[in-house]
Amino acid sequence: MVVAQLGNIYRSLRLKQDYQISYTGYISGFTSMAWMDTSMNLIIATTVIAIFSPGFMVGPFLAWKLLLLMTILVIGLPYSAEFVLRKIKFSNSLAVWTHAKLSEVLSTSVQNLKDTTYLTQFVLLGLAIFARTCVMFHIYFSIFDVHVSLPALVVFYSLFKISFYFILTPGNLGIQEIAFGFLSEQMGIGIENGVYVSVFIRVVGTLSLSVLGLTLGGADLIRHRKNISGQKLK
Repeated sequence: MVVAQLGNIYRSLRLKQDYQISYTGYISGFTSMAWMDTSMNLIIATTVIAIFSPGFMVGPFLAWKLLLLMTILVIGLPYSAEFVLRKIKFSNSLAVWTHAKLSEVLSTSVQNLKDTTYLTQFVLLGLAIFARTCVMFHIYFSIFDVHVSLPALVVFYSLFKISFYFILTPGNLGIQEIAFGFLSEQMGIGIENGVYVSVFIRVVGTLSLSVLGLTLGGADLIRHRKNISGQKLK
């Protein structure tokens, strides 16, 4: 949550070591999942607001139109990048490598979309997480005695999910608070309530992960880390 790329590096190393999954395979799978997850959540959010509250505004803009624009940009981004790189001939090895990786990500995503079982599980899980997170946001705002409508919860959820994949600072610390505060101000909720909720989410999330991590094997791992390191060396 704080330095997300370290988690990706650790996972790629363990998957390579324990399951012989290549680094390229992991990167393609993770990127495809992140792209599909972000796209699906934006589609759900746009649909919910367009159906239940088409007049909901974020500042001077209709919320569903803003989300629709973001949806189009996210869905089209890898296709646009791959198209541009395919049309331009590069001699630079980094550009060639980037083109190859984008092509593989697109290929993986297309294969996933053709797998009806995988796609059904992905969509159902995404819907469940969407509903659960909106309920959590409702509880968070209620703690600060702030009533937030369903469209507003959906917009906050969309911003929260995007922040998982676009990391500007460690854990997007400060960035998320500014974004939540700005969004709250545009919705008439009050900038301070958005900041309070963002900080509260961090505290609850960190405590929950720490407690669960230590309880579900973390404490034992720390106690026996020397033995585990010795076994790996052998």
